[in-house]
Amino acid sequence: MLAVHGFLAYPHAYSRDGNAWHAGDIINVALDETADALARLRGLPFVSGVGLYGESRGGEHALLLAALMSMDGHLGLADAVATHAAADVVHGPFRANDFRSECRTRAMGPTSGAGGGTIRWRTPEAAHGADVAWTWRGKTDRSLPGTTIEIEHYTGPVFLSHGAVDELWSAEMTANLAARLRAAGRSPELHVYEQEGHRLGAEAQNIHNRLLVSSFQRHL
Repeated sequence: MLAVHGFLAYPHAYSRDGNAWHAGDIINVALDETADALARLRGLPFVSGVGLYGESRGGEHALLLAALMSMDGHLGLADAVATHAAADVVHGPFRANDFRSECRTRAMGPTSGAGGGTIRWRTPEAAHGADVAWTWRGKTDRSLPGTTIEIEHYTGPVFLSHGAVDELWSAEMTANLAARLRAAGRSPELHVYEQEGHRLGAEAQNIHNRLLVSSFQRHL
């Protein structure tokens, strides 16, 4: 969708052993690899700006990476970040086979909203010694489940969207992200799609696509 609107779109495969039909595991995924991908894109002679977009766990990935790179003064930070149905805290590892099982266990960690399922870790301290979803610079101390994603440290434009009746990630989490950004003097672009769940229906998806493309066209 982004490519047909003139963007060089690179779908970064960060999960483990996934493919186009089945999700892969999100366990000890190195965020550094995404930072490297951003740097490689920026190094292309015809690229004028680099954006980062993710949905659901991909949105969590994008926000956490932007926050960590910002706090560390990391060169190569994305010029714009956009997410749909993202979380405001770091969640635990995702095991695809568990999600596809009959019990449909949602044991991906804590949530600040009402629709996140089983809470595995209530505090970052309680997660020491367990698997994590993300690592940064070879460490897990800043990506433990339950850790707040401090996106307010990122000074670039942020696009946030969520389905109002999301049954998996509560829309409250995106509202929290927007509130923290505003409190830090930022001006996030926020879109809440009424009567939409975690996956958008066709009409809402078309609206979302237009808004996302417009945002990237203005900022990249």
